[in-house]
Amino acid sequence: MAKQEESADMIIGAVDAGSNAIRATVARVSPSGQIEVLVRKREAVRLGHQVFTQGRIPPTRVAEAEAAFKKF
Repeated sequence: MAKQEESADMIIGAVDAGSNAIRATVARVSPSGQIEVLVRKREAVRLGHQVFTQGRIPPTRVAEAEAAFKKF
């Protein structure tokens, strides 16, 4: 892995797969620590809706989650 210069901005991303939505954020972080959000996306997938009543994630919800991840 190449060593990144101290003066270069860093692009970072995070994904949060929750029970109701999947969120993704991409941001630029400057060497001084300043954060600039470049992209913020949210897809409602309701993964947990039937988990609490049936104990599993239905295949249709899994397919919706997969499609959301592909969009990101």
